[in-house]
Amino acid sequence: MTINTNSNAQGWTIACQCNETVLKAHGAPIQIAICHCSDCRMAQGGNAATQNLALMRRDQVESSLDNLKVVAAEEYIDKVPRYFCDACGDCLVGDCTPVGFDMVIVPTSRMSDMAELGDPDYHMHLEQGTTEPPADGLPRFQGHPEDPYMAALVEGCA
Repeated sequence: MTINTNSNAQGWTIACQCNETVLKAHGAPIQIAICHCSDCRMAQGGNAATQNLALMRRDQVESSLDNLKVVAAEEYIDKVPRYFCDACGDCLVGDCTPVGFDMVIVPTSRMSDMAELGDPDYHMHLEQGTTEPPADGLPRFQGHPEDPYMAALVEGCA
């Protein structure tokens, strides 16, 4: 398991496809997950069977989410509100604080090249997947990641 600990004090951005909305962020993600859940597919417009997500502390996103279009937590199975560009509708971030984690989820496709990502750590929510993932040697979880990944995630959010 690779837990990203690089401080990466240098900033980077989270940007929508039309570049109308650009959020500032810093630091390396706690983990990178390949998510197979229906919430991610819905947030991405049903376009992708999987979504690579950076799991980060909430304070790593420096920009306010107040001016973004929000889809309420109640619209998603995981109860995590998602924030979108009002112009193009791109999903930029999910805020996990309502479910007890001081964490955000960010689609890696929206992160600038300055972000230090590393390789994915695991697959999660396979029970909701639409396709079988490739044999890539990564741990696979039917739901949320289990220990030691979950323990490291909780510790990283503290």
